[in-house]
Formats: sequence, C-alpha cells, structure tokens
Amino acid sequence: MALRNKRKWIFLSILIVALSIGITFALNGLNHGSDKNSNENPSGLGGNPPPFNIVMVWSHDGSPISPNPPTPPSKNIFLPHENIYAVIKTTGLGSKTIRIYIVENDSWREGASLVDVSHDGYNEVTIHATTTPQYHGPFLIWETPLTIGNYDIVMDENLNGIRDPGEKVDDSDVDPGVFVIPDLPLGSLMAIVASFVAMAVFSKHARTR
Repeated sequence: MALRNKRKWIFLSILIVALSIGITFALNGLNHGSDKNSNENPSGLGGNPPPFNIVMVWSHDGSPISPNPPTPPSKNIFLPHENIYAVIKTTGLGSKTIRIYIVENDSWREGASLVDVSHDGYNEVTIHATTTPQYHGPFLIWETPLTIGNYDIVMDENLNGIRDPGEKVDDSDVDPGVFVIPDLPLGSLMAIVASFVAMAVFSKHARTR
C-alpha cells in the first residue's frame, strides 16, 4: 500500500511540473507575439511612432499640393512679379514650429547668421506630420515684387536665427537654390527673335548667290 501511494505522489509531482512548464511557454509565446506585432506597426497603437525629421526644402510656384502626390515639382527661376513659395518634406510623425528664411546665396557653413531678404522677414510656421513621408505647404515666403539676384531657402529648426548643424538648405553648395531674373518685355523678346530670324535668312540668301 505504501509503495502504491509513493508512486501516486511521484506521478502527481511530474504532472504538476509538466503543466507548469507548458503554461510558462504559452505565456512567453503570447508576450513575444505581442512585441512582434507592435514592432511591425511602429506607428500603430501600442508602438512608438518613427522620429519626426525635416529632410528637404525647395522653392515652388504655389500650386496646390494634393494629399498623396508624387514629389511636388520645384521652380527655382522667378521673375520680379512672381511670388516665391517653399515646400517642406518630412519623415516620421509629430509637430514642430520652424522659421523659413529666404536669404542671399551662400555656401552655408554651420554657424552662419540668417538674414531674410523678403519684405516681411522670415516666416514662422508650425508643421504637423500625420503620415510619413509627407509634403507641407506651399508656404508663401516672398511676395512680389522680388529683387533680382541669387538666393537660398534655409530651415531654422531651433528658431535662433543661425544655420545650425543638420538644418536643411534648398542648396547647401555655393550654387544658388533660387534665381530671380529680369522680366524681359514681350516686345523686346519678339524683336530679338526677329533679329535672329532676319540674320538667318540673310545668311542663307548670301550663300545662294
């Protein structure tokens, strides 16, 4: 009888240990599956959204931007009677208040001061990124009349009036990002074209003689 009771307790002990191990593995599997799902959808519920970043800025003609466009085209040559707009591309989710400067063209070393050339100074805007990537704007940064010259657009992300490391420029090299050129009257343009046509006809006539 004692031997039979001993075997019963051994069997119950093994069964309890096996059940405990099985329950432990099952709980670990559920937790691992939950972590995996949150990593696959970092912007969804229970996950961390990707970090917010400004990745690009360029000049634009001011035409509307649809919610899901291809990259909006840039316009970098303007006449004095046109307005200059800026478009900003972001990645990640979030909000940020920034200043948009249009400045004299420079090679834009870090630490350079920003002096806006437009009539009303820099534009301070708050951008809200709800999808990634996302395009923001167009923002009117220089209203007509424009001054003939070469310019750049600079993002001042910490609002200190200085181009700090990592702050985006529409063209960070020495080449300008924006050109404002003289407005050639239509009559003058037609006169120049007519002159070239006349020269070409005269040259052809002279060769045939």
